[in-house]
Formats: sequence, structure tokens, C-alpha cells
Amino acid sequence: MHYLTDEFVTTGNVPEPFKAIQVLQTALNYYIETQEKAVPLYKRLFEELDKRRLEGDNEIEVYLGRDAIGAFEGRRALKLARERKLGLTERKAIKMQGESVGIAPKYLVFPGLFRDRLDSYSIQAYLEQEGITPDEKLKIVFIDTSYTGSIPKRIMDVLGIGYYAEGGYSSRILLLSAHDKSQGVNFHGMGMDEKEIDSIVARIEHNPKTEESAIGLAYDKNGKIKLVAPPTSSEDQLYARLIQLAVRRHFWIQGYTGVYLVV
Repeated sequence: MHYLTDEFVTTGNVPEPFKAIQVLQTALNYYIETQEKAVPLYKRLFEELDKRRLEGDNEIEVYLGRDAIGAFEGRRALKLARERKLGLTERKAIKMQGESVGIAPKYLVFPGLFRDRLDSYSIQAYLEQEGITPDEKLKIVFIDTSYTGSIPKRIMDVLGIGYYAEGGYSSRILLLSAHDKSQGVNFHGMGMDEKEIDSIVARIEHNPKTEESAIGLAYDKNGKIKLVAPPTSSEDQLYARLIQLAVRRHFWIQGYTGVYLVV
């Protein structure tokens, strides 16, 4: 029988049964931390996006990159829950009137490598394949975690909806943590100062991922553009999936029942 002695801890020579326990404990910690820290920020983000819709902005929400996967999963769960609650008959009636049933989140992986090295033609082809094209009836808003928004600016320039569009770049970018406050989510009244919010956003950005950063693009046998990105470790993939599950579960329940979960 193995015992987790100080020797095992200090040397790192942990027996396999205890490694499994450590992995599960770490996974649980990620799950709880996501519920306690990240979910409240996503909730405020979604409230701001819903407010924009009520004010008449019929927007396609594009969640950018691996760091935004949590927000995307939460928004998609919220969309599905609201549609389920609405009912099939009412959804069909809304569509027959030519109206949008609800929010339209999209997920787009677009690393800095693409911004810096891909030509506009390749970027446009990739965006069109992912269903992201200019539409006179719909505005596109890009959601990311932080930094200056250089990636969405590059995408907007390629799509021809950049600086000279109504409201300029800032009206099309929404960041959890922004240097330019006109591009940031308003977290006023949440009981957290800017330093704490920035810390949570940094933690979100450093969460485990299912894939490493993309290193390029390639065409598959069907002519579809695919990202070339190596997978992460099995442990990191487990952690990443549980983080996504924590967000999906919360916003599915909130969207369907109106209940905001508290851990």
C-alpha cells in the first residue's frame, strides 16, 4: 500500500493512484473557481450584450480565440436555454415573420500569428468559411478577454467594417479588460475593483486549453481550411472541458429557470 509521505511530495515521485487523485482535485478546483470568479464576469458581459440588443443593435457576437471559449460556451448555453423555454411553436412564428429568434454567438480562433502573417485574401477566405461576413442587417461585435483589440481591428479592416463604420472600431469591440474603456465591459457596482477584475481575466487567459496555439492553416481533403494546432496534455484537456462545463451548466440553468447559481 502506498502512503503520500513527505518524501513523495518533496521529490515529486508520487505513486500513480495519488497522481489520479491530484488530477481530480485540481479539476474540481478549476470547476469551483470558474463558478466563483469567471461566471460573474460573464454574467455582466451577457447583460451588457442583451442591453445592446434591446437598444436596437441586432448583432452577431463573435467570441475570439481560445481565451474567449468560456464566454462563448456560456452564451451558447444561454441561447439554447432561452429558445427551449420559448417553445417550438413560438420560435417558428418568429422566424416566419423574418425576425431573429435570439442571440447568435460564433466562436472564432484567430491567433496573433494570423494577424501578423496572413494576407487579407487568406483571412477573408477563412472568415467566410466560418460564417463571418459583412451583413447590412446585422452588426458584428467582437468579444475577447483583454489587450488592445488589435486582432478584431485586423478582421474588421479585412471585412471593410473598420474605422469608418458607424461608431468606429470601439463600437464593434467588447473586452473583459480594456485599456480603452470605451471597448470594455462596465463592471461598476459588482463590488470588485479594477485590479481584482484584471486578476480574474488574467486567470481566465491562463486556464488550461484543449489545444496549443495554432501554428498555421492547412486545407483538408474537402478543401476546407483547418487550423493546425497540437493538442495539450490529457490533464489539461480534462481541466479545460470541466471549466467549459461549469460555465455551460450555470447559464443553461439561468436561461431556462432564471435562477443565478451561487457556489
